[in-house]
Amino acid sequence: MVAALICARGGSKRIYRKNVQMCAGMKLIEYPITEAKKCPFIDKIYVSTDDPEIAQIAESHDAIVINRPFQLITDFASSGAVSYHAYREISKQIDLDFIVNLWATSPCLRSASLISAYKKIKDFPTANVISAVYKLTKSSSLNNYYAMTPQNVLMTLFPATPQGVNVYTTNNLASVYYACGAFSIQRIGEIEKTVFADTKDIEENDNPVDVNNDYARAWAKVLLKRSEDFTNTGLGEEIDEYAGQDINYPEDLKMAEAILRFRGQGK
Repeated sequence: MVAALICARGGSKRIYRKNVQMCAGMKLIEYPITEAKKCPFIDKIYVSTDDPEIAQIAESHDAIVINRPFQLITDFASSGAVSYHAYREISKQIDLDFIVNLWATSPCLRSASLISAYKKIKDFPTANVISAVYKLTKSSSLNNYYAMTPQNVLMTLFPATPQGVNVYTTNNLASVYYACGAFSIQRIGEIEKTVFADTKDIEENDNPVDVNNDYARAWAKVLLKRSEDFTNTGLGEEIDEYAGQDINYPEDLKMAEAILRFRGQGK
C-alpha cells in the first residue's frame, strides 16, 4: 500500500504557527492533504503532529493523525527522526510499499507531479527514493560569479584559462538541478521493515536527545544496507520553480499566495 505523510508540528520560529497560516483562502496544512487526495495511487493519508488544531484539520479532511511524542517536537529534533517515527507507526497499521512525504510549507505543489514521480520510482526497482527538483537558471557566463572576503576583495569562482578562454559558458555546462524538498517518495521494502522491527518504541521517560540519535542512526542503517545491495538509487522529478516555492519567512508566504492566486489554486 501507499501512504502519504505530512509532518507538521505546532511550533515555528520564523512564522508564528506557520502550518496553520492562511494562504490563498486555505490553511497551509490543507494543501498537501488536498493534493494527496487527488492521487489515485495513495491509499491512506497520515499527519504527524503534536498540535490539536492541526490534528482537527487533518481529521476533518479524512486524514489519520499520528500523535508525535514530545521527544520529537524540540528544536533539535531532526526531520529524519520525525519521519522515521511516523514510518514505523504507519507500518504497524498497513503493509507499506511506498511513503509520499509532503509538507505544509510547499503549498504550490500539484498532484500531477506526485502521480508522475510515483510511476517513475515504481518502474525503477533499484531506486529507493525520488525527490522533487527544479532546474536552476544559469548565467551565460559564470566568470561573472565571485566570492567576496570581509575586506571586500573579489575572488573569482570560475576563472578563465591562462589563455583567457571562458570555458564556463552555458553551452559547455550540464543542466543543474536543485533538490527543493517539495516532496519525496520513499520505497519501503524488507530492509526498512526489518530495521523498523528492531527499533524500540519511544517511552514516556525517554530522553529527547537519545530518541533523536537512536532514530537517526536507525535510518542511517537503512541507507547503509540499501547501499550494500545497490538499491539506493535516487531519482529526480522535475517540477517548475514556482511549484517548489518553500515557506520559511513571511515574504515566502506572500509569494506563495501570489503563485496560488495566479494558478487558480486555493479558494
